[in-house]
Amino acid sequence: MGESKCPRCGVGNLLTGGMSMGTGGRIFSKTFCPDDLRMLPKLFEHGVQVREGFNACTSCGLVWSEVSPDDLGALMKREGRAEV
Repeated sequence: MGESKCPRCGVGNLLTGGMSMGTGGRIFSKTFCPDDLRMLPKLFEHGVQVREGFNACTSCGLVWSEVSPDDLGALMKREGRAEV
């Protein structure tokens, strides 16, 4: 991802790594599921694949990654709630 400073605090104390996401012992794929999806896609865990790699700031604790903006836009157009 190439960031050299934290987007929140501007400090350069960053770590890179992976993240395991899960609930109740069940591991899910690394996807971002926007809150503004219609209910049915949410129930079936539709989302946008998170690109490999995460950054974490050791100064403020922010953790971030990225998704494809094209994939995110397509998901919202296809599965987003009408008011979005």
